[in-house]
Amino acid sequence: MAAFTNTEFEFGGINHLALTCSDMQRTVDFYTHILGMKLVKTLEFTHDSGSGQHFFFDVGNGRDAIAFFWFDDAPPPRAGDRAIGPLAPRGPTALGYRRHGSRRAGCAA
Repeated sequence: MAAFTNTEFEFGGINHLALTCSDMQRTVDFYTHILGMKLVKTLEFTHDSGSGQHFFFDVGNGRDAIAFFWFDDAPPPRAGDRAIGPLAPRGPTALGYRRHGSRRAGCAA
């Protein structure tokens, strides 16, 4: 891995990673009830063509988060459209965490 070479400012990590979702309630249910993550912040907002929500889930260290936007006027998702790969937690129990969440969601681990 290359050494950190930025001399202009100190990079202190990532505050949050923001994604979009098509159903905020299903997203909240999955991250809180299946994975056991804490919902730490919610925002409701309006924009030029509608309204939306922005919810934040603690990733386990009390500092960083994964966040989701939901827009009431968003088009339906399409396969491959702005898709990302799976998110993988870090830590000694990461594999057990993923297996636990997968089993609770009814998926093969």
